[in-house]
Amino acid sequence: MTAQDKETLVKNGKTIDTQGPTFGARHSLILWAFFALANLFALRVDMSIALVAMAKQTSTTVTTNTSLPAFGANETICEEDLVEKQLEVTPEFDWSNTMQGFVLSAFYYGYFATQIPGSLMARRLGGKNLISMALAGSAALALLTPLSARLHVGVLIAVRVLQGCLQGIVFPAVTVMFSKWVPHKERSRLVAFSFAGCQAGTVVGLISAGYICDSVGWPVVFYIEGGLGLICCAAWMLLIFDTPSQHSRITELERRYIESSVDRSLHKEPTTPWRSILTSPALYGIMAAHVANDWGCFAVMTCLPKFMKDILKFDMTQNGVLSSLPYLVTWVCNLVAGSLADCLRKPGRLRTVHVRKLMVTIGLIGPGSLLLGAAYLPGCGRVAVIVLLTIAMGFSGFTVAGHSCNHLDIAPPFAGIMFAMTNTVGTTTGFIGPAVAGALTDHDDTRQSWQTFFLISGAVYAVGGIVFVLFARGDVQPWAKVGDLDSEVIINPPLYGSIQAGPSPSDEEDEDERRGRYYLGSGDEKDVEENLRSKRDRRMSDFP
Repeated sequence: MTAQDKETLVKNGKTIDTQGPTFGARHSLILWAFFALANLFALRVDMSIALVAMAKQTSTTVTTNTSLPAFGANETICEEDLVEKQLEVTPEFDWSNTMQGFVLSAFYYGYFATQIPGSLMARRLGGKNLISMALAGSAALALLTPLSARLHVGVLIAVRVLQGCLQGIVFPAVTVMFSKWVPHKERSRLVAFSFAGCQAGTVVGLISAGYICDSVGWPVVFYIEGGLGLICCAAWMLLIFDTPSQHSRITELERRYIESSVDRSLHKEPTTPWRSILTSPALYGIMAAHVANDWGCFAVMTCLPKFMKDILKFDMTQNGVLSSLPYLVTWVCNLVAGSLADCLRKPGRLRTVHVRKLMVTIGLIGPGSLLLGAAYLPGCGRVAVIVLLTIAMGFSGFTVAGHSCNHLDIAPPFAGIMFAMTNTVGTTTGFIGPAVAGALTDHDDTRQSWQTFFLISGAVYAVGGIVFVLFARGDVQPWAKVGDLDSEVIINPPLYGSIQAGPSPSDEEDEDERRGRYYLGSGDEKDVEENLRSKRDRRMSDFP
């Protein structure tokens, strides 16, 4: 970062760097949030691969690719052209496709139930404690998964529902923590990096699960990932704090920088304006995008390993690798989207609302078109199908700088509860999607049945993206401006303008800052200075 880009604190004519160390306490939180989400998502998706090894498939004949050319050598292999080889492999469980759909979707019933309670608990108990509980509980239940499956499928479903209940509180809790830790102008980049842990954990989880199932058996998948979850929980409890003021190792400069750059009302517990939230068109724009994105993450991705096995005829190791490719692309897109969005939001470029809409257009409407193309792809090309699905699912990663950040843009004090509301509705796709796939393929597990499923998925993507573009907002809504917005210190960033007073005369005006929660005046810094002089003098005397 150049000197011009650094924010400075003005006191008695002197300037001091207020951002703290290059890698500070807020960066540590983001990094550990990445690891926590990676572990939780690995625990979430392991069943998608393990179930292929655990339960019988529709056909009584188990097909192997050992007699087939390597993947990519012949991209026009059709199901009827495959040479089947009878193997002496007996699946441990005799579950129908419908029952397997229930096993896959059970997690999301619990996940659905705890979104809003989780956000309310996070505001009262703190996000740290809830995320610690989710990590420990999910890991312990993963260790019990093999035993529960062997006792009865109903016990396994109950374990997965409980796992979903625990993980349902995580995103609301993380959002509440970010609202107190992440400075406004770093929001897209830092949130995108931490949320990339979801894709990282999924990639590692799918690849490792496929290899482990092939080599040492499916139960070991749950033992390894459960053990790693307990280790991650211990680190989270020791290193993470709910707010900057509670952190024992944060520097004073970084603490003041963070607290001056987030809404100070977040530290007060304002009354939730339920009526205003529920009647806000912006909320429903976010909700539509959230549903569409979750359909891809939960419905399509959960069913993808089964499609790879039953229709494209890949073995377990290939299945794990290929099923992870969309997540790998999503991971990269997450990182690119965050930095790109923050760059585009700089003064003189694009307003926040336009950046959010652009990211969602790339991440939903584009992939929706590709899914429709995959559904009607002529021939039986495996390579072409994998490429289209990978690009379609992978590019959905751009939404992390779109609707995923938008709760913080329009209502920072209530971002946790709003995220819980949109995520609750989005989570329904986790049990609706596998149920739809199971119903379509239970008695007709053919490519035509999966074609219908992908057609539905493409339509969901496109509609969600269009609704967001129509209703999204980028500035703080009037009902979300609560409490005293004065900050502890006066921040005067040369590049971004004064956070209290709006842009300085030499800077081009940033529309979102002018209309957002940091703006207290008409745009004339001298007028605002006159009004704040007495408060500032008292507060600045306390600064070292």
